[in-house]
Amino acid sequence: MQKTGKGRNDTMFNIILYAAAGGSLLYTLYRDGAKTRKSLQVAKKSFFNLLPDLTALFLLVAIVLSVIPPETISKVVGSHSGIWGMLISAVAAYHLTDCFRRDD
Repeated sequence: MQKTGKGRNDTMFNIILYAAAGGSLLYTLYRDGAKTRKSLQVAKKSFFNLLPDLTALFLLVAIVLSVIPPETISKVVGSHSGIWGMLISAVAAYHLTDCFRRDD
C-alpha cells in the first residue's frame, strides 16, 4: 500500500531525520568513542528518570480523554474559545506541571 500526499512526505522526512541522527552518532563514535558512550549512558539515565513522570502524564491524559469527549475539550480550549480558553489551558497546564514537579 503506497502512501500519497502529506503522509509520504512525512515518512521521507522521518527517514532523513533518522539517517542524520544515526550518521551523527556514528561520526561521534568514530571521533571520540569514550565520550559518546558516556553521553549515551547519561541520556539513558535521564530517560529512565523521566519515565515514571511521562507514564503518569500519559495515563492522566488517557483518563481525561476517556471521560471527557474530544469535542468538549476542543470547544473549551480550542481555537474558537478565545481568551477564556487560553486562561483555562494556562491554569490547567500550571496545575498539571505542579503535580509532577519533584523536589529532589
